[in-house]
Amino acid sequence: NAAVQIEKPFLEQNIIEFKQVIDTNIMGTLIVSKLAIPLMAEGGQIINIGSVHGQKPRKNKITYDMSKAALEMLTKELALEAIAKVPLQVIFNAEDVAVVVYQMTLDHFKYMTGAIINYDGGRSLYWMLRH
Repeated sequence: NAAVQIEKPFLEQNIIEFKQVIDTNIMGTLIVSKLAIPLMAEGGQIINIGSVHGQKPRKNKITYDMSKAALEMLTKELALEAIAKVPLQVIFNAEDVAVVVYQMTLDHFKYMTGAIINYDGGRSLYWMLRH
C-alpha cells in the first residue's frame, strides 16, 4: 500500500509526475494483486488501504485523489470476482458482529472515526452483480 502524492495544480504537473503517482498508487497494487491471488489459500485476504480523498477531492492533489478513487474501485472489482468463485452467502449471527464491534473499540482503532465498514460477507457486492 505504497503511495506518492504530488501537490501541484493539474496544468503544472508533467507526464512523468502523473506516471509516478499512477504507477505507485495503482499499478503497484494491481500487479501485486495479480501475482498474489493465484498463490493465496482459500479464505485468503487482500487488504488495500484507501483514503478519504478517493471520495473527497482537494485542490492541487488531483492525481493522488484520482488514484485513491481508482484503488477503491479496484478493491470492489476484485471482491466481485472473489464472490463469483467463493460466494459468502452466510448470514452472520449476533456474536460474529459483536466481535467486530468489540475489536473496533480497542486502542488500535482509536484513529478511525466516521468510517463505514461493510461487514456483510460480500452481500453488498453480490447485490451489485444482480442489478
